[in-house]
Amino acid sequence: MTTTAKFVAGFVCLMLTVSPILIVGHETDNRGIVPQLLQKNPSEVGAASINSVAPPDDITPVPLPGEVPGEPMHFKIPVVEGWNLISIPMAMEPNTLPEALTDTAMDTEWDRAQWYDASDNTNPWKQYYSHWNNTLTDLVTVDPRTGIWLNVTTIGDGFISLSGHKLGAISVPLKTGWNLVGYPTLNDLVTVADAFWGTGATMVEAFDPMALYGTRAVSPTYIMKPGEGYWVYVPTDTVWSVYW
Repeated sequence: MTTTAKFVAGFVCLMLTVSPILIVGHETDNRGIVPQLLQKNPSEVGAASINSVAPPDDITPVPLPGEVPGEPMHFKIPVVEGWNLISIPMAMEPNTLPEALTDTAMDTEWDRAQWYDASDNTNPWKQYYSHWNNTLTDLVTVDPRTGIWLNVTTIGDGFISLSGHKLGAISVPLKTGWNLVGYPTLNDLVTVADAFWGTGATMVEAFDPMALYGTRAVSPTYIMKPGEGYWVYVPTDTVWSVYW
């Protein structure tokens, strides 16, 4: 069954994360959706402001963890009822769905997770849905490098509480165009400009539950937050190194 067929059969009202949807009066981009604030070519928006700053000088590289798990930790991802754009800022064991995103407090529940794989030009949207047969699921694992659209059905205490291990330095491959990425670090002091310096990124979008399509473009001074997912536009293939 194709992604479009899955969408029609399983969740007709979803507008954020399927492809393609065309809404009169708006432009689409290579994500196959109609994102907010993309009425201009992304290369025309924010390019100078993101890439003209000097690299941060107060970031100390962290050794790669290799095959040895890091220090055990717990993390709470804030969520709202409905769709959320999240990420996991730690290594998970297991990293398979649904276990990897199951709330350890057992009071916040979700039924659907989606990720946009920019390296797959044919079928970029990968999805897990709790009511599907396993043969229909093409999102099997989650990774700290990826941003995940998560549909929360029971809000509970407003958090998805998870247990995992701290990460070391990590590299995130970025493909030309839009990428749905995580924020694989616990550092909550880094701006968009500093985080993406050197990648050539010209636009970053963050989750906004009040926005028409669930995201909004953020400025270079926006402080990135562990647990958030981001849309990132780059004009050429590159690698984003996260070592802070």
